[in-house]
Amino acid sequence: MNYEIIIPPLVWSGLKNNLVKSRTNGEEVFLYLIVSSFLVGKGVIMLIYRDHVLPSSDDYSVQGRAGLRLSQQQHINVLNKYVSKGLSMVHIHTHPGEEQPHFSSVDDVNEEKYARFIGQYRPKAHFISAVFNESMTLSLWRSWATSGNVKPSYNVLTLEDNPPVNEIIDERFSRQAVFGAEFQSRLSSLSICLIGCGGLGSIFAEQLARLGAGRWTLIDNDIIEKSNLNRLPFASVKDVGRNKVCYVEDLIKRSNGGKSRVIKRAMGIEESAAKKAAAKCSLIVAATDNNYSRVIAQEIASRFAIRLISVATHIHACAGEEPRYYSRISMPPYRPNSWSLVSAKVVNTSKAAEESASEEIRNQLKSQGYLEEVEAPAVFWLNSIGAAFAVRLVHLLQLGHEFPDGVDQVLDLGTPHFMQLKHPDSDCVFSSNSDFGFYGRAQLKL
Repeated sequence: MNYEIIIPPLVWSGLKNNLVKSRTNGEEVFLYLIVSSFLVGKGVIMLIYRDHVLPSSDDYSVQGRAGLRLSQQQHINVLNKYVSKGLSMVHIHTHPGEEQPHFSSVDDVNEEKYARFIGQYRPKAHFISAVFNESMTLSLWRSWATSGNVKPSYNVLTLEDNPPVNEIIDERFSRQAVFGAEFQSRLSSLSICLIGCGGLGSIFAEQLARLGAGRWTLIDNDIIEKSNLNRLPFASVKDVGRNKVCYVEDLIKRSNGGKSRVIKRAMGIEESAAKKAAAKCSLIVAATDNNYSRVIAQEIASRFAIRLISVATHIHACAGEEPRYYSRISMPPYRPNSWSLVSAKVVNTSKAAEESASEEIRNQLKSQGYLEEVEAPAVFWLNSIGAAFAVRLVHLLQLGHEFPDGVDQVLDLGTPHFMQLKHPDSDCVFSSNSDFGFYGRAQLKL
């Protein structure tokens, strides 16, 4: 069995730095990664980061250059909070020195006993261990079977911390050299799932592609209509009737050059093939005109620990009054049990239920006056501002900004006024990246 560990690069980088800083006199240190497991293919289990435990010096009963032992109480706390809930553990510790580390005979004995112990839990918990050198630059990983004969196997697949940096910046992006070669490498290797390729999504795709993003998955089941042309960059009457994903693919390649790699799914995000494609990306951007698709986007992002950005615009028009113009850009944090698009009321779950109802039920609701069949007003300049702020957020992420509390910004373009909304942590069933709410307890069927 192969194991692939999925940890957001910025989160992993921060954890390694904190682990190094926690060492005071060259002693060994522990880090527990808490993960949920998904069988994603024949012989491959994906372990998704959910939380971590970095013990302080007071949490050890034994700590030195020759060995480690967590205090019994701290160990019980970890087991009760995570393993008993069905989560698995990745156990990381350090060895002194800078050479390539190897598991010691003491590691072998203790980890074998621990693997047998973990294997008694139901649902089954997986146990992965890793040893790093003192500076956290070299490592060795192994998985332990948790049933039957307990034997270590060195077959853990891990993602690179960061993509290799090409110091030579493509001339197309030479005016962006001020951001550095690492920024350009991060952005070019970032896999983006764009849900919604209309007036907002198309402008976002064009702007981010011009910045250097070339790996895209496009999801939209709509075709271009004549009323769309005033909001789609470079679109003409010749594009009427085309799938929007095909149009945006051309837009990306026009903006980024021939190095772009685009996967198209001309279907709604509720379709299984679309969910599978989205789950393989490292960033999901929801730019749709309905609540239902954004709820699904939040579900996928929460289950698979994927960064999610929601971008939306709204024109509020009342008879006899000048319209008001708004844009909202929201990005829930990675932190487990934190706010989500649903708990922050970025999306309306009642509207999402109506949008996902069968045609028969929708007709009944419409006949009783529950559904308003009115096209929402939209203009290119407002979509451009909203898309630009979403692109700015992606730009900052690739520069290394972490946003531990997430981002929820509302732009009132009539005032003009800029609001940064704050949301408390949430333990509701829609909490972001939670294994204890609706999203985490059941496996997402792809």
